[in-house]
Amino acid sequence: MPIRSGSSQGDVWKYGRLPQAAPGYLYAMKGGVRLHYVSEIRAEEVIVCRGRRRERQTFADERALAEVLTSLRDEGLPFLSVEHGWAPAAVFEALRERGLIGGSYASVSWDGPDAPRITTEL
Repeated sequence: MPIRSGSSQGDVWKYGRLPQAAPGYLYAMKGGVRLHYVSEIRAEEVIVCRGRRRERQTFADERALAEVLTSLRDEGLPFLSVEHGWAPAAVFEALRERGLIGGSYASVSWDGPDAPRITTEL
């Protein structure tokens, strides 16, 4: 079962194995659980990890990027959050601060191999 704890940012989830009522971004597959998440934002494209598959979504400008990220957030995908670089969660947060995106979103980081930490950013 997942471990759930509260934080000042929102709910935090850690997964050891797939719960019976798993969120939409976790998928049971042979050999374990696969996490779907927004992994990278490059010049004019967003990279989404869907298990072992990489999906690319393109955008032309900042407003189009905001629309793509809003769509992925509405799909329930978490955004990669790392302490270095310009991670997707940081890009989402910057666009939100500028009023181009509204609402909360989920971010993902890892505590270790096969140990994702999902946090709701309010």
